[in-house]
Amino acid sequence: LTGVDAAFTYPGGAEWIIGRGTDGASHAFTREPGSTRWVPKEQIWGKVRNTFDDPARIDTAFRDREGKTYLFSGDQYVRYSGPDYGVVDPGYPRTIADNWVHEGLDTELPDDFARSIDAAFQGHDGTTYLFRDGRYLPAPDGTAPVAGRWGTVRNAFAAAPRIDAAFSAGGACFLLREDQVIRYTDGLEGEGVRADEGYPVRLATHFANLPAEFEIGVQAAFTDAAGAVHLFKDG
Repeated sequence: LTGVDAAFTYPGGAEWIIGRGTDGASHAFTREPGSTRWVPKEQIWGKVRNTFDDPARIDTAFRDREGKTYLFSGDQYVRYSGPDYGVVDPGYPRTIADNWVHEGLDTELPDDFARSIDAAFQGHDGTTYLFRDGRYLPAPDGTAPVAGRWGTVRNAFAAAPRIDAAFSAGGACFLLREDQVIRYTDGLEGEGVRADEGYPVRLATHFANLPAEFEIGVQAAFTDAAGAVHLFKDG
């Protein structure tokens, strides 16, 4: 070595010297406890474990109300505070297990969530929701099943005691209940028949320029010979 740039003793007792050789390149040497011999050591400094180095996938991502964007891959995540996403914030990537609680997003994680996250978003109330293996948090008891909480569709036809009105048009059958309409284009005689995808929808969505008093429900309907649908309510 033509000069020494750094020297330290590892907790196990091994001594390290880092310096420059005659070639101008950096070289490292180590000496084990009790030895007098310095041994060359190939060492790349500053290498960080990074699951974002050519990741197989990004597990999830979301942007919080302060404009910070988080990406997750495996047991690590990165954060971007700027709008150009050129480089991550200093100090990232970080492990979910050791650092997520310190992001100030009010979501403490159980061990399985610390290993990876399937999906995440921040609600309008500022609460950050995380999902993994069919469960989510935060919930009153820590985590809770996704089923029964998320993806629930308001359906006035579920266990409805009656149908308010019905009509056929364009080869489809339409049933009306309260402020919703449902459509069937498959034959109604078969077992397990299902409504068309995207239904039920609100009457105001299905019928253009519907008067306000009709938006909350109708009492009868029919299609005339010209294909026009007539709706009735309160005489």
